[in-house]
Amino acid sequence: MISEETVERVLNSTDIVDLVQSYFPLRKAGMDYTALCPFHNEKTPSFTVSPAKQMFYCFGCGVGGGAARFLMERESIDFPSAIRRLAERAGIPIVEDQISPEMSGKLKQRSKLLAVHHEAALWFHLNLLKKREADHARAYLKKRGLGIEVARDWQLGYAPTEARTFFDWARSKNYDTPLLIEAGLAAEREGPTGRPRVVARFRDRLMFPVCNDFGEVIAFSGRTLDPEANVAKYLNSPETALFHKSKTLFGLHRSKRPILKAGRAVICEGQIDLITAFSQGIETMVAPLGTAFTDEHARMLKRLTQEVVVCFDADAAGFKAAQRTYKALAEANMFVRAVEMPEGEDPDSYIRQYGPEAFQTLLADAADFLEFHIGHRAKTADLSSPKEQHELARELADNIALVRDKMMQDTMINAVAARLGLSHDEFRRRVFASVKQHQKQKARQARWEGKQEAEEAPRETFEFQDASSRLLCQMMLIDPQAKNWAQEEIHNYSNTQYIPDGELLEKVAQAGFDPSDSGSVSAFVMTLGDTVESTLVKLTMKPPAGDHLQAAKDAWRNLTLGIVKRRYHEVNGLLKKSDLAPEEMIQLLGELKGLKEKLDR
Repeated sequence: MISEETVERVLNSTDIVDLVQSYFPLRKAGMDYTALCPFHNEKTPSFTVSPAKQMFYCFGCGVGGGAARFLMERESIDFPSAIRRLAERAGIPIVEDQISPEMSGKLKQRSKLLAVHHEAALWFHLNLLKKREADHARAYLKKRGLGIEVARDWQLGYAPTEARTFFDWARSKNYDTPLLIEAGLAAEREGPTGRPRVVARFRDRLMFPVCNDFGEVIAFSGRTLDPEANVAKYLNSPETALFHKSKTLFGLHRSKRPILKAGRAVICEGQIDLITAFSQGIETMVAPLGTAFTDEHARMLKRLTQEVVVCFDADAAGFKAAQRTYKALAEANMFVRAVEMPEGEDPDSYIRQYGPEAFQTLLADAADFLEFHIGHRAKTADLSSPKEQHELARELADNIALVRDKMMQDTMINAVAARLGLSHDEFRRRVFASVKQHQKQKARQARWEGKQEAEEAPRETFEFQDASSRLLCQMMLIDPQAKNWAQEEIHNYSNTQYIPDGELLEKVAQAGFDPSDSGSVSAFVMTLGDTVESTLVKLTMKPPAGDHLQAAKDAWRNLTLGIVKRRYHEVNGLLKKSDLAPEEMIQLLGELKGLKEKLDR
């Protein structure tokens, strides 16, 4: 674990303005800098960077934090990775604290899993390049227009037909069976006698290594090479400690920077589609792995771009997959377009037949997804029929209802109503009815999962329960005197649990950060989670003028007085009960007198 001192030193050595400007330009606005927010769609700049506070905050979507948070959001990486990158950028060596035995064990096991995946990828790759039994795998790649250089570039491999060959290799590397099973390279199956036996998961397959954001192999996807075999065309690694299909996109470790540069991502269906495109210089593509495109996938891409082009096969299954993908992206407030692929073509076959320039033209001419939807239905239904038109309008209304951005939603309503010749008001009512239906479905799902439905804002935000607790927290974050004073008051107060936001105020007051040190503040607020972090960053970005210590004292007095007032009214109510025992009444009257004295001070 990276030590707190190292984290603060790294953050203090990083100029957030320089960091952000290495991704996109900023415009000077008084003491701060502004830009269009990279994390949501907007036409007026609300993304603000403060050199004085070394913080950023978007007043549109609510995301905010220091340099580490910016890097985490922009690059889809975790906090330790962000600190390591910033440290490398600043030339600061990383100093790590000792970790618990439990955490140490988990990290060692993770290292073992990464090692076996790395070694297996090398072994599969050498099989493809050198083994005679991989002749048909090499022939298949050649048939698909993928030469040996592409195979090397993507470290493609071959898994032998005989399981014994795989297990002999594993034994030569001292990899035991439990580790192979945990890595998903082997599996337990029921044998002929009913007793379990261990088998190699991948046999006679072309192997595609699946990598995480850092290019480390975490899983495999194997394509069958026998067209007559009664097996799945693609077989992926199971869920493991390293690999989660719903959070992994094939090729993203290589396409992240091209996507950032192009401002657009392209989603295709298969690994070979992606690899063919990459080999021809089209490097903004990603592909899901044996699962529907998920909300998590959409969030990953949104950190890189606001626009996505869906490029699936032209058949009915491809259209259904495109629909599911659109829904996840639309709910993430992303602009979605779709390519109308010619019948029988996929990106791989199209590029090989017509060339990369023609495919680039297809991507550039991709229609807005709703227009694509209309075009697809026009091929399969008679849109002059009132029944078909009604059904299409319902489908489109459902799709538009997923979009949270009201301005974007309104633009879509007007465009679709005009395209179909519908009444704008009538179609708008249909969309709003779908919005309500979606909200009900989400509320039911939230209740089922034991979760509270989130607000409609693009980001979940933390809201203070009381204006005084908000002000006190703000003063502690920006003023050392205010923090020192509040720290003692809160520590000596016995009823903190009754203070609005008391738990958060205690955390802020007792934390060891220095309000005059931006790196120290940034490191602390990140420990509270991104929702609270964004809210607290907003407080530090626009500090009020005046006496901060006095403001903290006034806020604390209001909070403690509020407890007294609530108890005063509570006791008054209790005294109105007709069944009070005499001793209870005497006790309550005494308490009421004491409360009144406190209120009169």
